[in-house]
Amino acid sequence: MPVTINVLQGRRKLPARAFVLPGPLGWICNIVGIAYVILTTVLFVFPPALPVTGSNMNYCIVVFFIWLVVAMVHWYVDGKENFTGPKMDFEGHLLEAQRPPEEEIEMDSRVKVDGKEGKFL
Repeated sequence: MPVTINVLQGRRKLPARAFVLPGPLGWICNIVGIAYVILTTVLFVFPPALPVTGSNMNYCIVVFFIWLVVAMVHWYVDGKENFTGPKMDFEGHLLEAQRPPEEEIEMDSRVKVDGKEGKFL
């Protein structure tokens, strides 16, 4: 899901980070990853042998469906009211981490986010 959302939003919604795959390579890796997940999900539900009988049936889809129903019920009963996501401040477009002592800082990593220059702390 995160990779799909990233691709659908044009790979531009993530905050600045230390490692970013260059444009075309990033797109290719994301699309190959999505295709692989779709392929394995479809193949996941096929029975392992033919002819299909009750004893050699692949019941993974049934377990997945039950898990999906339980997760949805849990979300609407409890999670929707009590879930709080991580606390992040996107006002400055940069997240701050604990700063190491000055002698451990080796380089000044400058980045630009929405036209504003900043640096990793």
